[in-house]
Amino acid sequence: MAGALTVEVLDRLGRVKERLRIEHFPATIGRAYSCDVILDDRFVSPQHLRFERDQEGRLFAEDLQSTNGVQRLAPFGAIARVPVEDDLRLRLGHTVIRLRTGDHPIEPAARLITSVLPAGVLGNRFVSLGLCTAALLLFNLDDYLTYYERFSPLRVLSQSALFVLLLLTWAGVWSLVSRVLTQSFHFLEHCTVAALWALVLGGFVHFTDYYAFAFSADQSAIVLGWVGAVPLLAGLLYSHLRFCSAAPPVRLLLRSTAVSSAAVGLAGLVILGAKIEQEWPTALSFSWQLKPPVFQLAPSRGVEEFFTRAQSLKEKADRLAKDED
Repeated sequence: MAGALTVEVLDRLGRVKERLRIEHFPATIGRAYSCDVILDDRFVSPQHLRFERDQEGRLFAEDLQSTNGVQRLAPFGAIARVPVEDDLRLRLGHTVIRLRTGDHPIEPAARLITSVLPAGVLGNRFVSLGLCTAALLLFNLDDYLTYYERFSPLRVLSQSALFVLLLLTWAGVWSLVSRVLTQSFHFLEHCTVAALWALVLGGFVHFTDYYAFAFSADQSAIVLGWVGAVPLLAGLLYSHLRFCSAAPPVRLLLRSTAVSSAAVGLAGLVILGAKIEQEWPTALSFSWQLKPPVFQLAPSRGVEEFFTRAQSLKEKADRLAKDED
């Protein structure tokens, strides 16, 4: 086998820590400073492994009677002398090396993140400002419709400042992650993504709220909310990760979905356990916003059914008040 040989030193997760090219043979690997490849591993002998060619030009790896020997991986087994093949993995002490020949196939170059996304859309300052403003208006409108006391400009100002602070903090944290992984902050893009998904989340919350009101379907609305939380959270994570990693989009989407499913599932188990432990919640779970009767699509209940449900609610409330006393 002609040509040079590349030795890849792998970490415990199988990722490449270092690549070393060997162009002349014989060549040795060990801890000695005279070796062609020096490994910082106290379980590796000074002269541990040697690469050499036979008379026909074939390349072999030979154990130099090392203290801990040389083990081949996949299939695993101790070796004294083995022909060098592409993707051959050997263990020397606690170090795993992988051998690559010159004709090893290489994947095409990954596209830069900025060339995959729409040209400058998420990084456009006007788009970012517009989405952030829309999200702020929706947040204040929701607070205004929920708050029943007299209108206060100071409350609007404080709520707006809180929303902006949360948005900037969220985008700032993701920007630091981007800086560490891609050497670029992408702060404006992360702000745009955060504002966009704030709008989507707000719209979804109002949709489930009106769905429960229109069809008197409180239980199915709760299920819809939990099920919908998974793709919403996955979409948010995926949108941010596109600026933090050059991994294929499908892989990022799968990881985002897995993390979102686990997070929503754990949160659901925690809440379910709290409800099982506590017979009746201390806070009533319904929307505080009044809605026009035109959105009520379910048939109206009769007076008797209304008072029956009211009596049941009163008994539960009395029982809760008695337990607290």
